[in-house]
Amino acid sequence: MNVRPATVDDREGIRETAERSFRASYALSPQHIETIIETDFGPEELSDRIDTNGERLLVAEGGDDEAVETSPVGFAELTDAGELRWLHVHPEARGRGIGHSLVEGLQDELDGDSARLTARLLESAREGNQFLQRFDLYQTDTETIEIGSVEFTLQRYTQQEEERIQEEKEDEEAGDPEVEVPDEVTFDGQQRSVDSDSELSGTRSPFFPVYDDAESEHRAGYFCSQCGGTDVTGDGLDRLKCNECGNTHRPDDWDPAYL
Repeated sequence: MNVRPATVDDREGIRETAERSFRASYALSPQHIETIIETDFGPEELSDRIDTNGERLLVAEGGDDEAVETSPVGFAELTDAGELRWLHVHPEARGRGIGHSLVEGLQDELDGDSARLTARLLESAREGNQFLQRFDLYQTDTETIEIGSVEFTLQRYTQQEEERIQEEKEDEEAGDPEVEVPDEVTFDGQQRSVDSDSELSGTRSPFFPVYDDAESEHRAGYFCSQCGGTDVTGDGLDRLKCNECGNTHRPDDWDPAYL
């Protein structure tokens, strides 16, 4: 793997990698993904950013044995203010530390500046906060931005002391403790069995599948261990959301190890 500054020849690969990454890891509609791609990753837009800020738009090239045909297989972009604007790794190239190497490259670029690394992340990819925490980046603000006339919720991350952030998080969530996972719950008016051995990660607490009974293979729904509710909906893409507390599970594409 080789990390280097982007050139105009990388535009098509950057665009394809971004589109594949959005589709794999973000809870966005195809229309919203298309809006972001056309607005931020068009040929002219990328050319302008490469020409004016090429040293802060890094790409990662795959090795000779790389199975991904797209090149580059990943990219990361830093603004003049030292904010990580975009970080995307092709889904088929994840698990090789590409995202980590890209961020380290941008940190090296910042070494001569007084600015500290910060980051932004669309709320639709919230599980990415686990990856950002590797660089002591923690969410400190939320705002709404407009991309191509569409509004998106954006989370901003700054480098913080982990202990202080954890204390603040515990204070905020003091009224919403994680509940004990029961053997059975009432679901649609009937007692159903909770499989406590098969947890799915959530943004706040894990989810557990609920079956008709302990021997059944028919999954009736899910139990949210953040609030104890069973009003959990899915979209057919392995994404879950608890409608009672907002706890969310998305596919493992944003697991830190993948980047």
